[in-house]
Amino acid sequence: MLIGRMETFNIMKSVISLVILNLFVCLSIFSQQDPAAKEVLDKFARKAESDYPVKIEFEYIYESIVDNETYTETGDLILNGNQYRLKFRDSEIYCDGISLWNYLVSEEEVYISEPASSSENDEFFISNPEKLFSFYDSSFKYRLTGEFSHLDIDYWQVDLFPIDLNTSFHTITLLIRQDNYHLYSMGTKGKQGINHTFSIKSYQPKYKTTPETFRFDPSQHPELEVIDTRL
Repeated sequence: MLIGRMETFNIMKSVISLVILNLFVCLSIFSQQDPAAKEVLDKFARKAESDYPVKIEFEYIYESIVDNETYTETGDLILNGNQYRLKFRDSEIYCDGISLWNYLVSEEEVYISEPASSSENDEFFISNPEKLFSFYDSSFKYRLTGEFSHLDIDYWQVDLFPIDLNTSFHTITLLIRQDNYHLYSMGTKGKQGINHTFSIKSYQPKYKTTPETFRFDPSQHPELEVIDTRL
């Protein structure tokens, strides 16, 4: 009877040791950046920067698994480094790199502030569009997780995982075209069942802009209420 118990105990020790070893290996792999993913992401970022100014028309999908709710909206973004103009929902956001104007169309109000600093805690790029192509460079681990074809176009899939475990999401997935390293889509998977997907429908590199493209002109809206939060 004692021998049988000892054999069972030794088997359990072996199983536990194997589990711990596998866990250690997985954590060791996860703690390292994937060189293949970094190569794709770096080329993706350099290509986007070489395309500036760029105009993007996009589709945004919000999904709540808990509430069984999904809705889709569209918008457009003109981006040139730290300057951008974003039209989305009922807002038009202008940023010239120094000041930011958030124009609420239906309310006839514009809020003026300083540009927000980026944060890896943000659930989606809309809070800081200037980091759309470069946010991965810090605060994330990443892996090249696959390749696939759709309508005769080949894509890389890169998954990113926030180092800060207090973020509201656990994974960001990028789909990047292999032929030109343009972003096709970006999706976040939330810890509370809230997911966001951003898909590019039109991508226009070297889009013609002027300094006024990124500045809001209150004089064009005589009924507008201006709220300057910088004071």
